[in-house]
Amino acid sequence: MDVKTLRAAKNEQPFKPFVVTFVDGRRFDIPHSDFLSINPNGRSAVVYKADGSYSVVEPLLIQSIDYNVPTTTNGSSPPSA
Repeated sequence: MDVKTLRAAKNEQPFKPFVVTFVDGRRFDIPHSDFLSINPNGRSAVVYKADGSYSVVEPLLIQSIDYNVPTTTNGSSPPSA
């Protein structure tokens, strides 16, 4: 996926929570724009999780950005069917 699409989702006003799914099946909730930081060159991003942990990810490996996806009580997205 194009990093421009990820930046647009992060910067949308008003912000809409979304879930980022990667080609390897990992899914990350982005409940607020503060949970995502994109390197200025667009080659990496940091996704912060509700528990304080974080992952450094490659935006080009994003498969989809989904809006209005219900989340589990621990802040992670339920597995897809």
